Amino acid sequence: MKIEFINPDVDLAVSGNPTLSFTFAKVAFESWDSSDDNDAIVTQTVGFVASYNNTDGYSVKATMINDNATGY
Repeated sequence: MKIEFINPDVDLAVSGNPTLSFTFAKVAFESWDSSDDNDAIVTQTVGFVASYNNTDGYSVKATMINDNATGY
């Protein structure tokens, strides 16, 4: 599963938009809830647990794209 936060209002010269993403090797979904107000924006909440994957060698991997040229 992958969750991405992208800023479409900023265009970086070489790499596109500033982005922060989290990639989860394996997840188990535990809960799901949805609002049901007909006159409002519908919201949904999803609960999950990330697990380590022996094949991939990680449980979660974070990636950031920005103007900083230094990797950590």
